[in-house]
Amino acid sequence: MPIQLKGYEDAFKGTANEGSVFFKDSEAKANDGEDNDVLLKDIISFTTNKVPTKKEVAEYLQKKAIDVQGLSRLIVPNNVTAEKSDLESAIIQLLDEFIEDIAKGSDLEYLKEHMPTPIPDEDAQRRYLQVTYGILPYSLIQLQKEKGKIIDFNWYENVMSNGRICEAGIGIIWQMLVKLPGDALPDKAEMDILWKNEAYRSKPLNILTARRFNAEYAKGIFDAIYEILTPEQIAKLPDDSVSVRESMALQTIAKIHEHLQQIEGGIKMQQAFASLFGGGGARPDFVSLIGGGKARSGQDS
Repeated sequence: MPIQLKGYEDAFKGTANEGSVFFKDSEAKANDGEDNDVLLKDIISFTTNKVPTKKEVAEYLQKKAIDVQGLSRLIVPNNVTAEKSDLESAIIQLLDEFIEDIAKGSDLEYLKEHMPTPIPDEDAQRRYLQVTYGILPYSLIQLQKEKGKIIDFNWYENVMSNGRICEAGIGIIWQMLVKLPGDALPDKAEMDILWKNEAYRSKPLNILTARRFNAEYAKGIFDAIYEILTPEQIAKLPDDSVSVRESMALQTIAKIHEHLQQIEGGIKMQQAFASLFGGGGARPDFVSLIGGGKARSGQDS
């Protein structure tokens, strides 16, 4: 039996992707700038994913560094540029020597120390049900559907994460990660205790909010999944593990950029003090204060 979410319409009803994205009229209000109301839709998507280990993310970054080196050597016709992902673009902005170290695998421990904290060290149970809630203009959905652009859940997830959409106050609102102890959902009574205590950042239940988290609405969706998702239906949900790995890798490179900028700022401050005092006398070691004088020291910022 297909998944049915009460009060919502299945965005892919009758297709291979049914049961993965649902929508209904939203209570949120918006206008087009000319006092004309815009119909908005509440979007709920269901996917599963397996959170990668630090080793897997490090190995993936090593592969992407090698790919980036290949892109830099690629000869293309004038006025033609090789397309790059956000992750590849972020890696390219690092120093060539650093990219080379990542490609060779000599900086893997440094990479691990700058990964997002949810990434596990070991190959423990790390499969999750991911529930994403967001808001989109119905006219946009209709237009892209007519153009044949909406193939699966990825379109909704990507558009809800779009910067311009989010700046307009809509787009993704929250994501709920429910850790799956096996093929089924975790014990409901235990999860209800987490909700009662507002333990929204626990290992079994992790809710990431972009804005205005409505706990009552989220709890309603959470209760519903226990009524509609059997182990068999969970197994049929789209797997978004590749996107999760990409996101974790991109966050790692972003943290490294931040760390290196802090180090560069400390070095410049040292140089300014050296110039001010003529290179003599004791002065604070600002590079040490911000996490070490070497970019690859392994010390976190």
